[in-house]
Amino acid sequence: MYEIGELTDTSIPDINLGGTLYSLDQLLDKSLLATTTVQTYFIPKESATNKAYVIGPNQTIGQIYGWVGGFDAAGNLDGSIWLMFYPKNGDATTAIQINDPKSFYYWKVKNGTGVSAQALNQQGALSVPQQVAEAAAKKANESMDIFDKIGVILKTYGPWLIGGAVVLTAAKFIPLPKRNN
Repeated sequence: MYEIGELTDTSIPDINLGGTLYSLDQLLDKSLLATTTVQTYFIPKESATNKAYVIGPNQTIGQIYGWVGGFDAAGNLDGSIWLMFYPKNGDATTAIQINDPKSFYYWKVKNGTGVSAQALNQQGALSVPQQVAEAAAKKANESMDIFDKIGVILKTYGPWLIGGAVVLTAAKFIPLPKRNN
């Protein structure tokens, strides 16, 4: 969970994946790449009878559909987070229509290991620090008045504008050679 100005959201948990902290909303519809062998399950509970797919290193675990909290043996929420993946055939609407609980599958996030943060970044997922920095830059830019913005433009482009004006002014005073007809 992060907070900066108007960017505050405590309802969407943050998770560590591949050593990088992400807000779960940044992961939706992204493909998760395994860096080690991972076990997926048909329901968000680890059990021998519930196993779905074993995904090997450098293989795509799946495209993230959502997330749910995990349950302990007594059926109580245990604080774990499970990522939910689209069915292997990629057709979520078919799975929902036939209400087959084994069409979607899940992977339990364990200390952020076993997956590639780089692959997520390449798909446009922003880490929490990146989101905070982006929000701070946006807020700083919005809080600038017109004179501050003009100052930034002049600092950036001023030398070029002055150089161009000098060249144009000098060109007015340089006589052009006469053409012989």
